[in-house]
Amino acid sequence: TAGAGWRHSSGFRADLGFIGQVGYDQDFWGVTRHWWGEKDAFWNHITLNFRWNDMHRTDDVLLDITRESWIGANGPLQSYYEIGHVERDKLWNGVRFDERLWRIRASLTPWRGVQLSLFARTGDRVDLANTKLGEVLTINPSVTLNLGRSTTLSVDHNYERLSRDGGDVYVANLTDLRLSYQFNLRQRLRLAVLRNDLRLDPTLSLTGCGVGCLPEHQRSISTQLIYSYKINPRTALYAGYAASAIERLKD
Repeated sequence: TAGAGWRHSSGFRADLGFIGQVGYDQDFWGVTRHWWGEKDAFWNHITLNFRWNDMHRTDDVLLDITRESWIGANGPLQSYYEIGHVERDKLWNGVRFDERLWRIRASLTPWRGVQLSLFARTGDRVDLANTKLGEVLTINPSVTLNLGRSTTLSVDHNYERLSRDGGDVYVANLTDLRLSYQFNLRQRLRLAVLRNDLRLDPTLSLTGCGVGCLPEHQRSISTQLIYSYKINPRTALYAGYAASAIERLKD
């Protein structure tokens, strides 16, 4: 069992970091139960987890209450599997919403140097731009390959769809490919390619800009090639090249 609490007063500033919100108090507690398997057991470690936290404005207005429960298990092939449920009472733009989400998570190493993982969730989620409750579906698979002692390739894809009122507010596909080569302890070369495909339904936007204001279908691709040299543990030199392109399509 664990618990904690903290406060970000309305005058708090973090100029050297990122704090998205101030003027609130937050309390947290959680409980975890462990089961350890025998040496040759199929499931060698199982956990049952509960977590609860709330957030109040400094004038005591309730902003958020989140209750989570999940069960996770470690198995063969360095695998981990998890299924969980999230309940959140959220205040947004003066309207209170009830979000209910299911999620799964899995990872395993079927062969040496190959790691596979998957995260997925579905349920109710607030359309923040339009202050309405929608349904979200997220699927996030990823693959990491160690190609020898010096080369690593990772591919991560994120698909997300937010739907409400009989249509899709947006459908997003983001692919992130990274290739890294380690020359030695000090030098590394990394190539990153990011491709984004976004579809929007302007008729479901309540911002008032109307049809034609928002791009209904947009694609972009960005590339980075970066060389890094570590001079000492506190100092590093970076040099590289970056390029990007955006395309608006008419389906």
